[in-house]
Amino acid sequence: MFNSPPHSPPPFDRRLPAEAWAWVDGHVCTLSPERVPVTDAASRVLAAAICAGSDVPARPLAADDGYALCAAATAGAGAYNPLPLRVPELDVATDPNAAVLPGDARPVVWGQPLPPGADAVLPFDDAEPSADGIEVYAAVASGEQASRVGDECVVGDIVLHPGRPLRPQDLGMLRLLGIAKADVVRSPRVGLVSSRTEAHDVDGDMLRALIARDGGTVVFRGFADSDRKQLGELLAADDLDLMLCVGGTGLGINDHASSVLAELGRIDIRGVAIGPGDTLTLGGIGTTPVCLLPGPPLACFSAYELVVGRLVRRLAGRNPDWPHAVCEATLARKIASPLGTLQLCRVRLRKGLAEPLDLAGGRLLRSAVDADGFVLVPLHCEGYPEGEQVQIFLF
Repeated sequence: MFNSPPHSPPPFDRRLPAEAWAWVDGHVCTLSPERVPVTDAASRVLAAAICAGSDVPARPLAADDGYALCAAATAGAGAYNPLPLRVPELDVATDPNAAVLPGDARPVVWGQPLPPGADAVLPFDDAEPSADGIEVYAAVASGEQASRVGDECVVGDIVLHPGRPLRPQDLGMLRLLGIAKADVVRSPRVGLVSSRTEAHDVDGDMLRALIARDGGTVVFRGFADSDRKQLGELLAADDLDLMLCVGGTGLGINDHASSVLAELGRIDIRGVAIGPGDTLTLGGIGTTPVCLLPGPPLACFSAYELVVGRLVRRLAGRNPDWPHAVCEATLARKIASPLGTLQLCRVRLRKGLAEPLDLAGGRLLRSAVDADGFVLVPLHCEGYPEGEQVQIFLF
């Protein structure tokens, strides 16, 4: 199946970031939908519009704990003019839909249908028990503390649009609509292979967290330990939506990832003009896209954030742009950047200033750990001077 003669990896061509993004956009599309229980739908991307099948609520409901009553019966009530209302005793056999008569009140709780004859709810705090019922110390208007028919939505309303990652409040709305299952974009199965030994795997957990953030599900394939034959067997999976391999992308004697990919499938882009992470390689085996990420942790992190994450988000049906909140701050000192490379420069925010963290020439993961976000320096720019106002993508 796999021939493993030793040979040099293909040469680097270091394509522009825009070409890498175009490769991503041209090689992947949103996956097909699947139906999942609402309990499993958090953060998943909605695949089809959610429409109201009926008015919600379908009848007036109590919007607070209190007494259901006719608002007109409380007219003129106040601290110095308490009005008496009857609270008839009801046994368990009493029809819960029995009407509230004028001058009567009935205890209700939030979400309980208002009985006929009631058009408002008086909060418990605005009344005190009396011998025959309650003394009312505040007036309420018709509709007060009550939800009207269709307040949430009316039949036919599009409540949730497709392409929306479901938030906690969206799940509550699905339940309110009586929906137990929803059609969501299938979570992409992302294969992960390390060309290192397990003892030297420093990127795996970081990538798992990044992939999960972007809506993917990691399928760990194993460690190749610089073994060409084993690496080929691990990469040759046909049940995945995307394959990522970490390490072995350079020109070292044990960097086999690129030559193995070229033998098993194809290399479309060998190197991207990003920093750190310029040995990122993009290609495919059959119909499965394959991304080879550099092994050094900061370079791996940067290559994922600048290119590979876009691919995972596209597969998951999410917005492909960077999923970071942004802010602006003034540089505490200058950022120097080489021309011709898109640089991910880590910065720390202190008292409204952005402090660049280029420890040891930008090779250390610690600079990302200590950072609050990053500044992108475009290819045509040599950096930014001290005092420049810059956009920061927050971690």
